[in-house]
Amino acid sequence: MGAFNTNLIAISWRESRYQVVSQIIAHIDTSAMKRDGLFHDVSEDVGYVDEAAIVQRKTLETYFLPDSNPWHEEAKRWYAALPPETMFIAVHRAELESGLPY
Repeated sequence: MGAFNTNLIAISWRESRYQVVSQIIAHIDTSAMKRDGLFHDVSEDVGYVDEAAIVQRKTLETYFLPDSNPWHEEAKRWYAALPPETMFIAVHRAELESGLPY
């Protein structure tokens, strides 16, 4: 399996309309999310893995990396700056390269 990017997409729902209010590529504990059964396979290309989850805004805090992890800050700063109308977060774990032989 190859390397992955974790895309965090904050979505609001207001007056019956959805809107992406912010997005970032940042590290969170996707292993814990997988263990908790949150990801669904949304792959279209058999050579690459794409997984997605939707969590309540507050639930994302559960999956922040510990402060001792050098990658922890970026996701926390992004989360703290989200507007109040953010309803939920879509988490897209996208494989960059499959590692499969060509």
